[in-house]
Amino acid sequence: MTLLYLVVDPRTGELACATAGHPPPRIVAPGKSPETVVVSGLALGIEGDQSYEAARLTLEPGAAAVLFTDGLLEARRDGELFGEERLDEALVRHSGLPAGELARALADDCRAFAGDLGDDLAIVVLKLPA
Repeated sequence: MTLLYLVVDPRTGELACATAGHPPPRIVAPGKSPETVVVSGLALGIEGDQSYEAARLTLEPGAAAVLFTDGLLEARRDGELFGEERLDEALVRHSGLPAGELARALADDCRAFAGDLGDDLAIVVLKLPA
């Protein structure tokens, strides 16, 4: 089982994130390229006595943390993955949208690319006010 743990203080924008085999979130800030939060860790249950280091950063006003399942990156059309490059292009294109609309737009882009999805698809967007 994979797990992503994220804590955001909406007053300060401080974010702490750790992952156990789950894709790391992307951060989208106004006027900037999307960035991947640098975290890693084995999926739960693979090995005992694991420790998971948390990455810490500060979101700027208007920035969003985008969390998603691997079904987004691994959606396929004729063997080609939706992948990180398409995700980042979609994040740039839709970055001005409110959180819920941004999540919907990413899911719509993924389905437009792949058609029927063979895996689960979940997207959560946490966006600070500008």
